[in-house]
Amino acid sequence: MMSEAIVEKQEGAVSVEVVDSDAAFDNLEDVWNDLVETADCTIYQTFEWQRTWWKYFGKSRKLNVLVMREGSTLVGIVPMFIERKSVMGIAVLAVLQFLGSEESDYNDVISLPGYREIVINALVNYLSRPDRQWDCFEIRDVSERFETITLLPARLAAAGFKVHTYKGNVCPQVSLPKTWSQFLEHLGGNLRYQLKKKTERLNKSHQVVTEIVTSGDAEVKEAVGRFAAIHGQRWESLGYLNAFKDPHFLAFHVEAAQKFARRGWLRMLFLNVDGVRVAVNFDFNFRGRIYFYHGNAYASDEIMKFSPGFLLRCAAIEQGIAEGIEVYDMLRGNETYKANDFKCMPIGNWQIRAVPQDFPARVLFSAFLFQELLGKIPKRIRREFQDYRRFSKTKDPSPALVLEYGWERLKDVSKLGRYYVDRFFGRSTN
Repeated sequence: MMSEAIVEKQEGAVSVEVVDSDAAFDNLEDVWNDLVETADCTIYQTFEWQRTWWKYFGKSRKLNVLVMREGSTLVGIVPMFIERKSVMGIAVLAVLQFLGSEESDYNDVISLPGYREIVINALVNYLSRPDRQWDCFEIRDVSERFETITLLPARLAAAGFKVHTYKGNVCPQVSLPKTWSQFLEHLGGNLRYQLKKKTERLNKSHQVVTEIVTSGDAEVKEAVGRFAAIHGQRWESLGYLNAFKDPHFLAFHVEAAQKFARRGWLRMLFLNVDGVRVAVNFDFNFRGRIYFYHGNAYASDEIMKFSPGFLLRCAAIEQGIAEGIEVYDMLRGNETYKANDFKCMPIGNWQIRAVPQDFPARVLFSAFLFQELLGKIPKRIRREFQDYRRFSKTKDPSPALVLEYGWERLKDVSKLGRYYVDRFFGRSTN
């Protein structure tokens, strides 16, 4: 059994090393950073994010990071882990998936420019080995901006795997112009008027300051704590659960933010009204792109009528434009304000699952899908109830709006049902 050693396997012209221990993972930091400097990737593929995620969420999972070299040149890293999934309460299905799953808005391979196809071919060759330790391969939230979504499913199918693809989340984003005045034109007349009017009225009746936290471990820790308080209070007021009540979950975000701050990637903005932070943007700035990771506002009705969250997002964009940022990426979620207020384009994220064609793996995968569906039913009911409570509190619940809301929810539930029907019958869903 591999421990701290790195084991090398030859896959054609590319060598594939399997890293399966924390110590060996730590030893990758320098070469990982060097690769990210030139790779076409997102902030979620950085060593800072991946290693921190593994520290907090790697328990009971087996590390499986692939390091690929062409001769002595590092050409790719595929950060994965193996997790045992339960079927009828028994952990029998081993799923090979990507580090950062669920907490990361984007997952992907990391490759040198021009080497993505080579890295994907080497990955599929590795997956095709007869001595595999997994029953199902999965990668979630693959952005359609990258070639992986077209290359990987086809390569897996050609290698004999049963491949399931599913278009899931969307990540709305907007290209930023060179000047703030040009972006105001993009917003349109009504939004420009609302921004100007609310800003003037809020400043007239209150002391308003926009604060930014970008560095300092103590300062970042305090800022993330305040973010968690604002975010949690707002969500609880709308009937949602507050994930940041979990100290482990909060500690992960504090450490990740501190590491990003040291690299100059953190932009945490607050709107301070009368000495109280009432709105927050938890942003990452990386490679000409603002990642709007989280944001919320919580204050009295007197303050909330000025839409402090909207005002702060605009402030973040204005600052980003001044820094030369090219894209404002609002990440996962199709909330209406992303399209209506900022006129974002929805960029799709995909899920890819691959299962070997042998009978035991297919049976285990079908059983796992059935249990997964059963587990999602109560979660989906709770989510729909929470969404309706939020809808009824923020909208006028007229019969027409309730009917429209119900129809949209029914379409979402039907989409989920079609996904599992297609999985059981071996079809791919677009």
